[in-house]
Amino acid sequence: MANRKLIWVSHFIPYPPKGGALQRSYNLLKELSNHFDIDLICIRSDRLVRDNFGDLNRGLDVCQEQLSKLAADVKFIAADRSVTNTLQKYIAAAGAFFSLSPFIEYWVKSSAIQSIIAEKLVENPDAIVHLDSIGMCYSVAGLPANTVIINHHNIESDMQYRRAREESNFFKKIYFLLDAYKIRRLEAKYCSAASLNVYCSDLDRERMKSNLGVGGVVAPNGVDVNYFRSKSVDISMRKGLIFAGGIGWYPNYSAMKFFLLEVWPKLSLLLPDLTLTIVGRDGEKLRKYVSSEKVTITGFVDDVRCYIDSAAVYVCPIFVGGGTKLKVLDALSMGIPMVAHPIACEGIDVVDGESVVCASGADEFVEATVDLLSNQDKRSRLAARGRELVECQYSFCAIGAKLAQDYWEISQ
Repeated sequence: MANRKLIWVSHFIPYPPKGGALQRSYNLLKELSNHFDIDLICIRSDRLVRDNFGDLNRGLDVCQEQLSKLAADVKFIAADRSVTNTLQKYIAAAGAFFSLSPFIEYWVKSSAIQSIIAEKLVENPDAIVHLDSIGMCYSVAGLPANTVIINHHNIESDMQYRRAREESNFFKKIYFLLDAYKIRRLEAKYCSAASLNVYCSDLDRERMKSNLGVGGVVAPNGVDVNYFRSKSVDISMRKGLIFAGGIGWYPNYSAMKFFLLEVWPKLSLLLPDLTLTIVGRDGEKLRKYVSSEKVTITGFVDDVRCYIDSAAVYVCPIFVGGGTKLKVLDALSMGIPMVAHPIACEGIDVVDGESVVCASGADEFVEATVDLLSNQDKRSRLAARGRELVECQYSFCAIGAKLAQDYWEISQ
């Protein structure tokens, strides 16, 4: 069983496993490496590597070393279009607008990657090909792959349509609507032809079924419950609020912009000594919305656990997005009580008032946060229930073993 070849094709380098898609992909790759002989082919994500390691070459060397522990062959391939800074991203976005490809496909296209996959399929005709996003499907178009599996971190077309609905700028709204339409066409082209589609949640599977009549299996986002474990003994010693997530990702940015402009001023009036810590890369994008010395923006940190462990309440006001939010699972695993928008909890079996407190508008967030901060027993109960939930249902070890079985069955 360990000799079956799996070719994993990714739109980024899945290391280090610090949040979001990085965390999901690395941990699934790690678990599947116990069941398959993996070859890993990645589009080089130079900006992400540089942000994580400071130095690009050192970062690539570390990624190569660590991922080689999971895969027999690791290749980092440059995309045809460099997107390493904001200007290049805007240029790529403009190029995508005037092309038939949506942005998620346009910027990761590589003329070299298809020939590399083709060579590997000649060597291993029965290899399973795992495409880690809908945007990478072009890489196997026309190739004789018997088993092609598409992993969906989100239902990308739904997320882009939702973003378009929320956008107030007319020209951006048109861009997002056109891009969403092109993503939906991409999903229609490839998902029905795939051997298997893998989703983060039952809700995402239902959305794809409703959109295109395509089913599949669910491999929920998970958490390393041993790594994300609180070291704090006395919950009464925890102070302040925290949010952890990369602000470069639109759902996180829009969530914390809303919180800083509409929630935080009201909270500050009620609780003048309250503090808020925002942890994650590109946090400086929020600086213009901060007018209080009680708000700390850390930027990227190597280890988010100590920040979560010292806070009293985790706030997650994400109201755009799909899939399941790994940050929610990480926080629940750390045993920190949470106030979250219902959309932030989509795909996760939380119960409002038992494992999280749900809030939608600004006034609801204020009321729920003040209530939690003033009720230590309720915070303790939520923290315990949240930890129990992830231990029982969201361990990556169990998720990976089930997914490996699904891959074997579909490829027979």
